[in-house]
Amino acid sequence: MLDASGSISSAGAESTVRNAAKAFADAFVDTDTKLGVISFSTNVLAHPKLPLTLVTSASIAGIKSEINSYNANGFTNWDDALRETKSYLLDSANNRPTAPDLVVFLTDGAPNTIGDAPSNGGQFSDASPSALDPAITDANAIKGTGAHMLSFGVGQSFTAGNTSFRQALAKVAGWDAAGSVSGVNLASEGFTPQAAFDPETTDVLFETDISKIQSTLNEVATSVCGGSLTISKQVSTPEAPDTYAPAGGWDFTATPSAPASSYSWVLPSTGAATSKTDTTAPTGNAQFQWRVTNVTSWNAAKTIGVVEAVHSGYQMQQPTCTKNGGTDVPVTGFNSATGAFSVDVGHTDVVTCTVRNKAVPQADLSVTKSIIGSAPYSLGTHRIWRVSVHNDGPSATGGVKVTDTLPAGVSFVSASADQGSFDPATGVWNVGTLDSGASARLDVTVSLDQVGSWQNLAEVTAADEHDPDSTPNNCRDGANLEDDCATSTISITRDYELQVRKSAVTTGPLTLGDSAVFDIEVTNQGPSPAPSGVVVLDSLDAGLTSAVVVGAETDPALACSIDGTNLLTCTYAGHLAAEATTKVRVRGIVGAALDHATAIANRACASAPSDTSRDPVCDQTTIPLAPDLSITKVAAAPAVVTGGVASWTFAVTHAGGPTVTQPFTVTDVVPAGLTTPEAVPGAGWDCGVVTITVTCTYTPGSGGLSAGETTTGVVVRGTAALVPPVGSTSPLDNTACVADSYNENDATPQVSSDGNDCATARITVQPQADLSITKSGPASARVDGTIDYSLTVANAGPSATATANFTDTLPSGLTSVSVDAGTGWDCTVVDATLSCTWTGSTIAAGNEFPAVVWTVAVGSALADETAVSNQACVTLESTDPNATDNCSTVRTPFVPVVDLGISKVADADSVLAGGTAVGWSVAVTNYGPSTATTVGVVESLPPGLTDATLTGTGWVCPDSPIASTGDAGVTTPCTYTDPLGVGETTAALFVSAVPGPDFVDGGFVDNLACTSDDIEGDDSASITSATGGQPKLSLPRLDVVHPDCALSSVQVLPVVDLAVTKSGPTSVALGGTATYTIALTNNGPSTATGPVVTDVLPDGLSTTAAGITAGDGWDCAVADVTVTCAWTGDPLPAGATTTDIVIAALVGPPLAAGASVTNQACTTDLIDEVNTPSATDDGNDCGSATTSVTAGGTGTGGGGGTATGAGAAAAASDLPGTGAGVIPEVLLAMALIGCGLIVRAIGARRDLG
Repeated sequence: MLDASGSISSAGAESTVRNAAKAFADAFVDTDTKLGVISFSTNVLAHPKLPLTLVTSASIAGIKSEINSYNANGFTNWDDALRETKSYLLDSANNRPTAPDLVVFLTDGAPNTIGDAPSNGGQFSDASPSALDPAITDANAIKGTGAHMLSFGVGQSFTAGNTSFRQALAKVAGWDAAGSVSGVNLASEGFTPQAAFDPETTDVLFETDISKIQSTLNEVATSVCGGSLTISKQVSTPEAPDTYAPAGGWDFTATPSAPASSYSWVLPSTGAATSKTDTTAPTGNAQFQWRVTNVTSWNAAKTIGVVEAVHSGYQMQQPTCTKNGGTDVPVTGFNSATGAFSVDVGHTDVVTCTVRNKAVPQADLSVTKSIIGSAPYSLGTHRIWRVSVHNDGPSATGGVKVTDTLPAGVSFVSASADQGSFDPATGVWNVGTLDSGASARLDVTVSLDQVGSWQNLAEVTAADEHDPDSTPNNCRDGANLEDDCATSTISITRDYELQVRKSAVTTGPLTLGDSAVFDIEVTNQGPSPAPSGVVVLDSLDAGLTSAVVVGAETDPALACSIDGTNLLTCTYAGHLAAEATTKVRVRGIVGAALDHATAIANRACASAPSDTSRDPVCDQTTIPLAPDLSITKVAAAPAVVTGGVASWTFAVTHAGGPTVTQPFTVTDVVPAGLTTPEAVPGAGWDCGVVTITVTCTYTPGSGGLSAGETTTGVVVRGTAALVPPVGSTSPLDNTACVADSYNENDATPQVSSDGNDCATARITVQPQADLSITKSGPASARVDGTIDYSLTVANAGPSATATANFTDTLPSGLTSVSVDAGTGWDCTVVDATLSCTWTGSTIAAGNEFPAVVWTVAVGSALADETAVSNQACVTLESTDPNATDNCSTVRTPFVPVVDLGISKVADADSVLAGGTAVGWSVAVTNYGPSTATTVGVVESLPPGLTDATLTGTGWVCPDSPIASTGDAGVTTPCTYTDPLGVGETTAALFVSAVPGPDFVDGGFVDNLACTSDDIEGDDSASITSATGGQPKLSLPRLDVVHPDCALSSVQVLPVVDLAVTKSGPTSVALGGTATYTIALTNNGPSTATGPVVTDVLPDGLSTTAAGITAGDGWDCAVADVTVTCAWTGDPLPAGATTTDIVIAALVGPPLAAGASVTNQACTTDLIDEVNTPSATDDGNDCGSATTSVTAGGTGTGGGGGTATGAGAAAAASDLPGTGAGVIPEVLLAMALIGCGLIVRAIGARRDLG
């Protein structure tokens, strides 16, 4: 909608508006957009007036031609323009059944006329309500079609100060259904002019510079037919990592996936054709906007790839995007490391993506490195390189690793860290976590291995948090040194100091023929290794003969030789390390040339020939020459037993050489196995004992000890504590050694190597073991039974033994049954003697041999004995110090044996229910072999009995009588008071009881009686008692010789007294029907099962199956004149009566009028569970009814007759009455009877009056 009023022309803006409109049309070419154009001034103009037309490359020329006809003159009629537009939009002929998306209303002033023309509507002042209100109503109608209306005010009329014009345009853009908006403030209506157009939210635009109309319309076109992407950038700080605020200065690059020919960039205006980069403003926003030039190529939504320029110290979070004011848009391809993500944007979508970057904690790490200690740094020594790492914050950081790779001139010795761990193989120090402001230290001790200058580098190679001024692991070549790495250089020099030590291995005093042995040790005191090829020289005394180097005691690194002048020369191969020592041992024989010498002197020197700046270093030593002392030692006895006293005597002899005037010492270390050692010294000796060492010092007299003289003796003794096992011995070897003196002026004793300074004597320790035997048996035994003897041999020591023997001879009356020999025993029985020999392993002192169990039988010959005694003895093939415990006797007393048997006999096999008593006779027999002094019986009466009694001569039953055995039964004891000899049987014990109500329907009364042998005989298979003494009646009766229990069962038979009642008519007419009713009553006491009633009809009465009506539970049948009914219903309890049986019988010849007929029905009482009929009628087994026969047509049919039986008084009356009406039927029946047929009188039950 283009304003073509005269003010446009006055401003010279016609061409500007025309060109802007054509450019606006160009923006929609091939974008699947329809465009319509209306111009207006005093009224709606004929040109340009363009219907909604699809803007294509083919139609654009015609659209522009229409716009070219635009001319400006006349008044400003908003009402006519908006009304025409409303009608135009609602005109279906425009092929636009729905409203357009957008109506752009462009005007340069406020309305001043209305209607079709001023003559019709009038002319008003600008923005007067008369001109404005109709326009508002029309605008509301346009928006009511669903169109979004944008009011675009252009020119100076819409400056910020011209409130009335701005409010007027805003009111047209706004919505007010009432159409009355006079006096409404713009701000109160919520109309806020916006700098950029949003087709979803913008209602009004103002542009005072008319020259900018085209660019503003272009922005509108771009917004309508193009997408936009706004990046809202937010970041946090290390101090508040989860709190975000807008951030400027962040670069974002956007790249659509659509072909470059299908769109053109609007924002930003600079950059490449396919990608654009924008920097967020202080508000945090970066803007990307484009115009779609080919909707088909754009193909709905296209993916916009976005890349954020990564900032150090931040971690990009998952972006979130919305479109068109709130709909979530999925984000794909997110990569926090590269800052990339993608979002789909439709060709008209307005998408906003919020991109947050969390401030990554920063930790500024720095490293320092230094050498502990000052120069010189000598080759071969150890030095410490100290590495320190410090976190200057502001954040703590974990995963800190510092790598310290040692240079080639040093080698790793050890490491000590106050935090974390160091791996010498990789040089990595795993520091772990460092808080802000914290430090950690690592001391690496190294060996200085090569002369020269060596640089060591340490640097941070890993950390969890960002370091703002350093990059981990980037200065390994020593360059790019940042504060997270440091170097230290060490200069290694060689410094050494040789030392020679000459010592005598054989310290003397020596005599002719002894070996003189020297050690020469050269030590490099360092701190550096010595130069290669150190030389040792030693000019040996000429009096030493056969001088040789002792290879086993000489450093293999030394190459040594001795020339003809006794000059020893040794050369060391390689460098002698700092603090290392090399040694050579040389040996020579004291020759005759030293016969009168007092000592052998020797001097050795060492030097490094390659180092001429230093003089050789030397050392010397001497070995004194002295007299020869020898020692002898003699045992007092060749052998002792364990615990005995072992004694030796030693003495010292001067074997040659000068007289000994100084004291000398003998040392005697007593052997293990000798306790409480002591010394008894002879004259001149002074002895002491410390634990096992005897030390004796001899002080010569004033004349000394001359050659050939012998000292007094010294006795050394102690207790032999060795414990050899039996069959072996243990030696006690005792050695004493004398120390020769150097010379007359040297009082330090030394043992020489001349072979006579020590003497040894042996005493053999003999074993002894104290064996004992223990025999045990049962507390008692019985004749004809067995005895288990247990025989146990014990070793009380002190020696272990692998041999032992014992024997056991049975007394008369006992015979061997079996021997259970413990493992290791070899036992045999010959005649009555058991002999056992131990063949097992050694039994240590304090232990027992496995037991032997000998089972023997007690013969009847001992029946009159009260006990039997038996002895076993052990022997040992060695010394047994104690014979008092070598035999053991056990005495076993005999107890009587009684085998009792019990019998129980019932008085009858069965009794009748209802009060008949059951009874039994119990007797006990003694089968020997001893007299039974007391016989007891336990009666187990089952539940449900009453009035129980237990009586008998000689029997005492304290619980009798027993009123009831209750629900659990009763177990009651009885005692026979007289002794019962072998073969005798007690008097009978009579047991009687009445089965109670529990047996009213029959059953079995199981009665168990048990006795007990005094000693269990042959009754192991007898019935045993259950818990609480109640016998188990459910156990089977066992076939044993003399059972201890007897079980007897008596059957209780049920008793049923049945009574029959029968009723019939008092009289019945000849040819009529007599109806009889029969019932059966159970008078108890038992329940009746299946009783039968039989009714034999007398002469003159007849019936058929159809004439019988059986009540529930009855099954009836007719055979000739006999009616038999069997009760098939539920069992009939005592006191119950069955349902009725009704028999309709036809009355006929030979009966005649005036006669009487009696009909009887009978049953049979039952006396057991199978319903056996009783042979005796108790007077109520039959019931009868007597009826008088009258002439035809008279009499009663169903009641009033005479009835007999248990219920005779209750006669029934259901036969028809008398009357002439039955005569024809009777005659007919009689005729049929005469013909051999029986027909029921069908009118029998009709009431004839």
